[in-house]
Amino acid sequence: MRGYSFKTSSGEKSDGSCTQTHGISSTHPKTSGVECGEHAECPEGLSVAFSGRLTLVYSIFAVAAFAQIHPHAGARATVKLDAIAREETRQNLLHPGRIVHRPVETARPLANGGAAPAMSPRATVDPDPGYTVYGGFAAILDPYGATPPDTGGAAGPRHVVTMLNSLVAIQSRSGAILPNYPIDLNQFWSGLGDFTDTFDPRLQYDAENDRWIASAGVNAGAPNAALLIGVSQTGDPGGNWNQFRIDVGATGHWADYPVLGFNGNWIVVSANMFRLPPQGAYDRTELFVFNKSELYRNGDDKYVTFGDNLGEFCPARDYDQVADTFYWMQAFGGESGTIRISVLKGPPGAEQFIAGANAIAIQDSWAENSPDGDDFAPQRNSYAKVDTGDSRLQNCILRAGTIWCAHTVFLPADAPNRSAAQWFQVDPAASQPLQLGRIEDPSGANFYAFPSIAVNGNSDALIGYTRFSLNGYPSAGFALRAASDPPNTAPRNTIYKRGEAPYIAIGYDEGSNRWGDFSATMVDPVDDLTFWTIQEYAAAPTEGYLGRWGTWWAQIVPPSAGMSCAYAVAASNAAFDAGGGTATIAVATGAGCPWMAAGDAGWLTILSGSPGAGSGTVVFSAGANAGAAGLQGTVTIAGQAIAVSVSGAR
Repeated sequence: MRGYSFKTSSGEKSDGSCTQTHGISSTHPKTSGVECGEHAECPEGLSVAFSGRLTLVYSIFAVAAFAQIHPHAGARATVKLDAIAREETRQNLLHPGRIVHRPVETARPLANGGAAPAMSPRATVDPDPGYTVYGGFAAILDPYGATPPDTGGAAGPRHVVTMLNSLVAIQSRSGAILPNYPIDLNQFWSGLGDFTDTFDPRLQYDAENDRWIASAGVNAGAPNAALLIGVSQTGDPGGNWNQFRIDVGATGHWADYPVLGFNGNWIVVSANMFRLPPQGAYDRTELFVFNKSELYRNGDDKYVTFGDNLGEFCPARDYDQVADTFYWMQAFGGESGTIRISVLKGPPGAEQFIAGANAIAIQDSWAENSPDGDDFAPQRNSYAKVDTGDSRLQNCILRAGTIWCAHTVFLPADAPNRSAAQWFQVDPAASQPLQLGRIEDPSGANFYAFPSIAVNGNSDALIGYTRFSLNGYPSAGFALRAASDPPNTAPRNTIYKRGEAPYIAIGYDEGSNRWGDFSATMVDPVDDLTFWTIQEYAAAPTEGYLGRWGTWWAQIVPPSAGMSCAYAVAASNAAFDAGGGTATIAVATGAGCPWMAAGDAGWLTILSGSPGAGSGTVVFSAGANAGAAGLQGTVTIAGQAIAVSVSGAR
C-alpha cells in the first residue's frame, strides 16, 4: 500500500491517529507529525483520521469488509397514510420556523489522482437552443415550517408524491392534490414515535414491485437519534406502510444525510455517523443493507451494516435490477478530481463490501466548497447571497451497466467564483470514464446547484437543478441530453419555473441563507422514456416574511419518445390598469402534447387551464397595484413568454 500524508490548510503537518477503513473505527496511538507509509508505518488496512480544516492526500485502495448482522430494528409499526391524513389534529403537528441543520461535512479526502484515464468536461450554458416538450404543476409551497425543504419526491404510475422536511403531499399525475393532504413529515413517521425534527427525507418508487420506499433521519445529535425506513405494502402511497426505526443513538452516534437506494436484492441507506455531543466528530459512513424481498414480503427487519471512513457514499439506484452487485459512489475534488467506486457483492445473507474497488481520475477538477463555505449564489435585487451546499454527490443511478451521477462543483478549482451542475457517466466494471459535462456560465452571471439526474430506456439523460442569477431570482430548471448528442453535452437547457422574489430564508440573520439540500429527478415508470423532476424556486413571501421557497414538478418528453409537438399561443402580452384583472389565452397544439403555465411574480396567479395536454386555454389574473410605479411580469405558457403589465395607481 502507498503511504499517506496530511497537512493543515496552512501547510503545516498535523498529528493524527490511524483508524480502520471499514467497520467500527478503533483508535491507535497518535504519532507526532506522522507521514504513514514512506516515513512511518500504519497498521495494514488502516488509514489516517483527522479533524479540523485538514487536507488528506491519499492513494485509494480496495478494502474488503464483512457484514455486522443486526437481528431486528429498534421498533416497527404499520400505518395507513390516508387515515393519518384524516386526523383532525394534523394541522397542530407542523412546527413553524424549524431550521433543519446543514449537512455536516465529513472527513472528505482529496485524491492524488492516479493512473486511470482522464476526461475533461464540456459546458452547457443558457440560452436554450430549442423548445423542449414539457408540462408541470406546483408541488408544495413553503408553509414556513422547515427550511430548507430538502426537495424530494417520486413519480408512480398513478400518483406523484412530494416528500419534504416540512410536508408530504400525494397528487394525481396531473397535479390534483388528494383530499386531506399535505400532511406533516413527522406525521408520516408517527407510528414510530412522537417526532418533532425528522430530517433529510428520501422517497423512491420501485416499478418492478409496485412499491414506495422512504427513509429519513430523526433527533440529530441526541441520544435517541434514529434512522427511519419505510416500505408501502402496495402501490398505493396512501395505503399501509411498514416502518422501521434503527436506534443509532444507542451506539453513541447520530446519523446525518441518509441517502436511499435499491436494486434487485437490497434496499440500502448510507448515513454519515457522528459521535454524540460533546465530542461530535465524524466517525464513519455506515451502509445499512436490507433484504428487499424479505422486507416487502414479511416485513422482516433484519439488516446488515458495513462502514468506511472516507466520507459520504451515494448509492447508485439500480434501474437494471441487477442481483448480487450494488455500487456506491464518491467524488473528490481539489488539485485533481477522483471518482471512487465501491461495491457490495454476494447474495443476501452473505454480502461482502469492497470499499474503493476502483478509482477514476478527472483531469479538470473542482473545489468542494465556496470560498470559506460562505453563501455564494447571487440573486436580483438583494444583497443576500444564497447557500449552494458542497460538492458531495447528489444522486447516482445505474442504467445499462453504466453509472450516472450529478453534483454541485465550484469553479475554478483554485479560486472559485461560481458554482456549476456537474454530471458524469462511468463504466464501473471496466473502471473507465465515458463522459462528463457541466451546466455552467463561465461569466459568473448564472450559478447552478443541487442537481439530480435520471436516464431513460433510450439512454437520454435529464439533469434537474436550481439556477441562481444576477438578473433573476432562484429558479427551477433542467437540461436534457439526447443519446445522440455529442459526448459531454446536455444542450437543451430550460428554466421551467422562474423565481418570483428575492429569497432570504428564516434563520439567515443567524448563519446562512439555506437552500437545497438536494433535489430529485426520475424516469416515468409508465413508459420508461418520459422524465419527472422536482425542483425548488424562490416564491413571493407573504407579509411578515422576507423569503419563501416553493417546489414545482416538471414532466419532460424527450425527442426519442416520438412525440412531435408544436405550440401556438394566442397572445404575446397583456396590459391592465391599476385595478388588475384577468386574461384568457388560447394554446393550440397536437393531441396529448403537454404544456404548463406559470408566472414569475406573486401578483400573477394561474386560475385554470394548467397543466394542459392538447389544445386548451389558460386563465390568469394580475393583482391590483396600489403603488405609483407600474408592475412588470411574465407568464410563460407552453414555453412562450407573455409580457404582463399593471399600470401604477394615480
